[in-house]
Amino acid sequence: MERFVNQKSIFAKTFVYNHDDGDFADMHKHACWELCYYESGEGKTIIEQNVFNHKQNDIVLIEPNHLHNDICLKNQTVYVLQFDYSINGASKLIEYKPEIADYIEKIAEQLKILQDVKADVSTPKELLADKSNEVTRYIVLLVTKIIQTKKTQYYYEQIVSYVKSYLYNHNKINYVALEEKTGYSTDRLRKIFKKHAKMPIYKYHSELVLTKIKTLLTKTNYSMKTIAKTCGFSSQSMFSQFFYNCCEITPLKYRKLYTAKPTDGVFKAGDRNKAKPSKPRKKTPKQTKKL
Repeated sequence: MERFVNQKSIFAKTFVYNHDDGDFADMHKHACWELCYYESGEGKTIIEQNVFNHKQNDIVLIEPNHLHNDICLKNQTVYVLQFDYSINGASKLIEYKPEIADYIEKIAEQLKILQDVKADVSTPKELLADKSNEVTRYIVLLVTKIIQTKKTQYYYEQIVSYVKSYLYNHNKINYVALEEKTGYSTDRLRKIFKKHAKMPIYKYHSELVLTKIKTLLTKTNYSMKTIAKTCGFSSQSMFSQFFYNCCEITPLKYRKLYTAKPTDGVFKAGDRNKAKPSKPRKKTPKQTKKL
C-alpha cells in the first residue's frame, strides 16, 4: 500500500556485534550519523584525534564523514545505528550516569525493537519502513534530550517530528503514550505542537486519517466496513459521518467519482465530469428533386 502522506523516510541501518578482547575496526567513516550503544564490555574509540574510553551502557555518537575506529578491550556487545537524520551536536561520548539512565535505557530498548523490525519477514516492507522511521525519530529525540542542556528551537522540532511520526502510524491519539515518550504533559505537548507545527494535534491527525481514507477508497476495493475498521473507527456510521463532515460527500459517492474505471482507454480520476467527445455525424447524400 502506498504511503498516505508525503513523509520523508529516514535512512536507517542497524547492526549488533559481539567483540572479543583485542578485536578492532580500522579507521573508517560514513556519510551518515552513527550511534553505538555498548550493552556490555569495555573499549576505546578514536574519532579524528579524540580518544573516548567507553564502558557498559555508554553511547558513542559519531558525526558524518568523521574518521573513527573501535577497539575492544574487554568482551563487548554493541548495538550500532546508522541514520541520515541530522542531530544538532558533535561527536561525543555519552557516559551512563544516574541522571540520564532512563534515557539510555530507553535508547537500548528502541535499538532492540529495530532489530526485531529488521528480522520481521511477515509484515509488508512499507509498514516496516514506517515503524523504523518512528523508532529512529524517537531515538533521535532521546539523544537530543541528553545533549541539549537548554530547550532550543531544534529541541522542540524533534518533539514535533516524533509526534508526527507517531500519529502517522496510529489511528488514534494516545496522549498517555505521548506523555511517556516526550516527557511532557498533554496540555504542554499540545501547546508545543501547535506553536511549532502551526496547527493543533487533533487537526493534524484528522488530516492524516482523511488522506488515508481517500487513498483506501480510490486505490483499493475494500468495503466501507473494512476501511472504517482500518482507520480506527468504532462503527461504519461514525466513519461515514466523519468523512461527510470533512468533504461534504459520502464515502461511497467519493469512490464512484474519483476511482478510475477502464473504458476504451485509460480512465483517470476526475475525468468523469469532462465532456465526452461527440461522435462524427454520418454524412447523408443529398436528395435531388425529380423534375
